[in-house]
This record gives sequence, C-alpha cells and structure tokens, in this order.
Amino acid sequence: MFSITLFLSHFVSDFAFSNVYSDKFLDKSDYYKHLIWVLLVFLAFNFDMLNGWMLLIVALSVLLHIGIDLLR
Repeated sequence: MFSITLFLSHFVSDFAFSNVYSDKFLDKSDYYKHLIWVLLVFLAFNFDMLNGWMLLIVALSVLLHIGIDLLR
C-alpha cells in the first residue's frame, strides 16, 4: 500500500496540477508553484504514514521528486 501512495504522489503532482513537459514550466514562478503542489500532494496522500521511519521515507521521496524535476 505504501508504494502505491508514493507512486500516486509522484504521478498526481507531475500531471494533475502542472504540465512539467511544457515550455511554461521552465519559468521560475511556475516551478515554485509546482514545488508547493508537490509538498501538498505528498502530505495529502501520505498523511497517515508520517511517523517514525515512514516520515524519513516520505521526506526522501519528496527530495527524489525535486531532484528529478531539476534534472529535466
């Protein structure tokens, strides 16, 4: 179940609120809006797992998502 929520967090934050493959995404203000959506979506999908080691895994997943966004 945990891996499904992480996948959904990545998928929804990339495609539901912003088009990360458009030229508009290269603008800094749109990128910052995307980062806000990433944090909100990850917290929304994984709110019940924010204790102990799961908090570390969610935080690392958010950092991985941001790292992948920077490499695009």
